[in-house]
Amino acid sequence: MYLLHFFYTINADSFEDHGFDLLGKIKIGNKDNELLYVIQSPPFQYVSGFALDKENTLYVLDTGNNRIAVFDRKLKWKKNVNLKEMGIPDGIFITDIKIDLLNNIYLFAQEDGIFKANDEFEILYWIQGDLLFERIRDHANSYIVKDGCVAMKTNSLPVNNNNVVLIDDQGELVRDGHARYKKMTAMFNLRLLDAGSLAGIDRYDNYYIAASLSDGDGFFMMIYDTNDRIIKKIPLPDLNLVLMRVAPDGDIYARVLRPDGVYFYRMRSTR
Repeated sequence: MYLLHFFYTINADSFEDHGFDLLGKIKIGNKDNELLYVIQSPPFQYVSGFALDKENTLYVLDTGNNRIAVFDRKLKWKKNVNLKEMGIPDGIFITDIKIDLLNNIYLFAQEDGIFKANDEFEILYWIQGDLLFERIRDHANSYIVKDGCVAMKTNSLPVNNNNVVLIDDQGELVRDGHARYKKMTAMFNLRLLDAGSLAGIDRYDNYYIAASLSDGDGFFMMIYDTNDRIIKKIPLPDLNLVLMRVAPDGDIYARVLRPDGVYFYRMRSTR
């Protein structure tokens, strides 16, 4: 009971103090337009994610209801997509979702691998987990999708000098460091802090890292250009149990859990 109380003591209002607007709240439950919490203990955490397509449509991985809930840019519910009906096998626990600029959908299942689907939610491939992916869980926020491809950081079985696993648009592992993937690999060559998580990349290939800086100054969204130069440093409230994502247009989104629902905040891009 004490842990549940701790889980619900996040101060969501502090996001408004940091320049975010409240996009809306999704109620807790199992109706079409509601979500369910999923708590694993140990460790104590909320494991579902969300992603945004190029129209800023919100795709929420509603793990508790075994579905993807789709909302428009104003957080109005549009539809649900059942994971089993998509073709996700029983017993596979999807932990995160990402979408690229082609509106391909990627579902990550830790050691069980990666699913890629098109914008009609049809499975294109399933890379089944093996030793290569045994440490993905340690880098749950350290992967990106771009041009139909996936790049992720891993501690196991290094594929290249940057210890980055590259998967092409056909679901094949890339081992030769082809020039086509050089930019994706370079995105991991910055000094990622232990407390940092990759919120995503925008359409201009700038990438966004939410981090607690080692100097103790607090939490920030660090925005880097393709040359690993910091172009913006945005103060953030406490990121404990908060999930951050960036839309293709550079808008920054935050998902915050409250006892009465799941709150979404947005900071508009200043480009």
